Amino acid sequence: MHQRLFDIDMLKLMLCYVANPRTLLWDESPLNRSPYFKCLVTGINNEESKKIYDDYMDLLKINYVKLGRCSNSITTYEYFINLYEEIKNNGFDYDLEPKVKFKTKDVTTIGDGQHRMAILLFLSMKKVLIRFNSGALGDTVLWFPYTEKYRIEHKLDKIWVNCKDLWADTFFKPVYPNHILNSNHDPSSFNEIYDISCSVDAEKNRITYPSFQPLQKIISLQLGFKKFEEIRPKIYIRDKLNKKDYSNIVSIGIQSTAQAKYWNNPTGWQETVDYLRSKEMTVYCLDRSYSYGNVKADMWNIIPDNTIFEQGIDINKIVSILSVSKFFIGLSSGLSWLAWAIGIPVIMISGFSDPISEFTTKMYRVHTKQGCNSCFNRSRLDPKLWEWCPDQDENKKEMFECSKIITSKDVIKKINLLIYEKSFNKI
Repeated sequence: MHQRLFDIDMLKLMLCYVANPRTLLWDESPLNRSPYFKCLVTGINNEESKKIYDDYMDLLKINYVKLGRCSNSITTYEYFINLYEEIKNNGFDYDLEPKVKFKTKDVTTIGDGQHRMAILLFLSMKKVLIRFNSGALGDTVLWFPYTEKYRIEHKLDKIWVNCKDLWADTFFKPVYPNHILNSNHDPSSFNEIYDISCSVDAEKNRITYPSFQPLQKIISLQLGFKKFEEIRPKIYIRDKLNKKDYSNIVSIGIQSTAQAKYWNNPTGWQETVDYLRSKEMTVYCLDRSYSYGNVKADMWNIIPDNTIFEQGIDINKIVSILSVSKFFIGLSSGLSWLAWAIGIPVIMISGFSDPISEFTTKMYRVHTKQGCNSCFNRSRLDPKLWEWCPDQDENKKEMFECSKIITSKDVIKKINLLIYEKSFNKI
């Protein structure tokens, strides 16, 4: 089945052909007398189509060259047949009456059968923009696969997505060819725009957070899906490493963006690394900073000894190392989501978030209900307050109790589960 390349403005030109009551859809008249072809060629010479050409040059050029080089009517005839068959085969509802706003009056002259075809074409060619209102690594990774699900289920040839340039260029551009990322198109040119965020506006975005729901469900609901499913994104690995050269490595990530997200047991990380080293594993710490924290709060976090660490490590190198790691040990933060997306097992240590919040595939969760826990699911996180710990403030409990009471023994149990699984050595 051929790939449809038409943009919504190409449909306006197509309507000039489809809407012409004197022209049959299966007209086999010579190409140079085809109303569709004449519209396309002469249309490029007027001001309206010049603007179309400027705004959508790539799409328009592909179609123009494709038709412009045809020398007889057979190619045009077969092309329309294929397009029509594709619409039928995709299972569109021919009785569907969508809320469509056409800017041309031609649609009123289209016969019943052709009218349906034009509407179905419109549905498959509408322009949709999805904007991420968070540049965080984790948010971007967990939200992105739903943009592709939306594109597929709505039969769109292309979908426009705005997210942080670094993540778009590194992870997604090479593996999502139907996505147009971070374009400068005029917002008024889109039929629909979705702004994705961890919003508290339930009426607008269909979900409130904090809540005891999966974080990925945020975008699922905001894009209008009634049924939620966990979806991993595709991640581009630019620099592929030979697993034979990295046969027994494990990656960790200890840093985050708020103290509540850290594993606040003072000896936990070092004891865990020492255990991994006793199992003859090489431990890569994939954080970009050796020490990270907050001056005002006077809270600092330093990576454990006996790890391979590179200050300011490049994101492509992080992806490469994760791809050959036996597993990743981290927090409820971006690197854990990235490791999940790449497809390796993840041991996640988090007391402040309930296990329902994150993913489930290849997940080995370390969490305890014994003390104060899951404040993230009950209280709105203040990203500007490094020492945010809402239950401690209200109840005078020990700060970050939720992760302090998680011990290295709890983590080592998960490590042993992975080590002794039959599939472990195949990773």
